[in-house]
Amino acid sequence: MGTRREAKLANARLEFPHKFKVGIPGDLPNTAVLSVNLDGYKDPILIDYLSGVIGVDSGEIARSAVTIDIDGQALKIIHPIQLMKSKLWNLYRLGSKRTAEGIEQARLSIEIVAAFLQKEKLNQRQTLKVIETIGRFAATRPARYAREHYNLDCLKAIPTEILEGNSLPTAFREIRWPQILAAAK
Repeated sequence: MGTRREAKLANARLEFPHKFKVGIPGDLPNTAVLSVNLDGYKDPILIDYLSGVIGVDSGEIARSAVTIDIDGQALKIIHPIQLMKSKLWNLYRLGSKRTAEGIEQARLSIEIVAAFLQKEKLNQRQTLKVIETIGRFAATRPARYAREHYNLDCLKAIPTEILEGNSLPTAFREIRWPQILAAAK
């Protein structure tokens, strides 16, 4: 996330092969787009530099950003949970995102959170915090809208293996999880 100037500065520091475009036309919040070819992907991966993100606090985006490695270069990207929130907010607030592509992006964002949670190997406290964060969001208007109109349930971002395994306290599974489900209805 950043201004057009910040995107240009970041672009100048990147040493791996990529394409960079500024001045994106239309009403999108993009200040620039980075296009990267990655092994195993037919099409280039597009990385947006955004001036802002609907429904997500800019400070939280900065604090929770995840660092990925592309050809030995570290690149900070939006945390999967923030991405999911943003995509569901987009469906709720922006008619232009209620397309097959926008709906698919939202669906994929839920799957990305699930994959992230399976891969990260969080400790119990971290896992409970993440579940609470997703649970609070599931009770919001944007999450309910996505579930009711597009059958996109952000609670599905919490892998069944985590909920049914032994990593969570029994009291959480028997008391708190049913409360989260009830609040999300």
